[in-house]
This record gives sequence, C-alpha cells and structure tokens, in this order.
Amino acid sequence: QNKSYDGKPIWFDPEMDIAVLRVNGLPEQPLQLNSNTLPNNDAVAILGYPGGGPLILSEGVLIDQVSAEGQDIYNNNSVVRRIYEVQASVEPGNSGSPLIAPDGTVTGVVFAKSIQQFNVAYAIAMQQIQPIVNKALKENSQVSTGACAAS
Repeated sequence: QNKSYDGKPIWFDPEMDIAVLRVNGLPEQPLQLNSNTLPNNDAVAILGYPGGGPLILSEGVLIDQVSAEGQDIYNNNSVVRRIYEVQASVEPGNSGSPLIAPDGTVTGVVFAKSIQQFNVAYAIAMQQIQPIVNKALKENSQVSTGACAAS
C-alpha cells in the first residue's frame, strides 16, 4: 500500500533539527507522544526507512539519557539537547524516525548514529520535543523550513 500524502510544515526548529508537519487525510490516528523519561535498559523500537527502502522495525535497548552539546543544523550556534543513547542498528534513512517505548508511544526522534561505537544510535528525547509540537499545533500555519543545510 504505497500511498503518499501532502504534508505542510507548521513548525521548524533548526536547533533541534525538527520539523512538525500537518498532514490531512491520513487513514490512521497518529502515534501518541510520551514525554516521560524511560529507564536505562528499557526495550525500544525504531520505525524507519533505512536506505530509502521499505518500513522496517528495528529493536533496541536504551543505554542512557544524557545532555549533549552540539551545533544547530547550520553550524552557527551551540545547542544542548536531551538525548537517548540507544543500542540499535540505524542507517541513513532512519533520521526522523520515531523511537517507540514499550507501550507503543513515541519517546524520542532518531537523529544520528555513532561513528565510534557499533550499533549505537541517538534520539532527541520527547520531553524536549513536546513543547515544540505543542507550539506547532497552537500556531497551525505553514512556515518555511529555511535554507538547505547541505548547501
């Protein structure tokens, strides 16, 4: 069932590297968000399209939740993110994938994999993303996603 839907960005945050999209006409309800902090060693799953292929569910385990300092997507400003370290296999195409808690809720958003450790991925914790989603839903009007960071 390869259907596509038009999405409109209603929020863009270059510091968190998060865009919130409004998509009308989806046949299913969206996944519920979970801002609770999960304990280390909790089982998680990642839903994504690694390599641009079909939807794949990858199992994982939470290693830790830490504050990580990095740069915004334009390399202009220093940013501190609350992130989960996850023992899981991720590939290009998994960025933006939901990190799923044992109860089926979204507890984070995958954004990177370790270049130093095998099968370690990173996800921004939903507790940091939830306020962004709330603002997006309140504003609910199309926004620009800015200049491409790869240019």
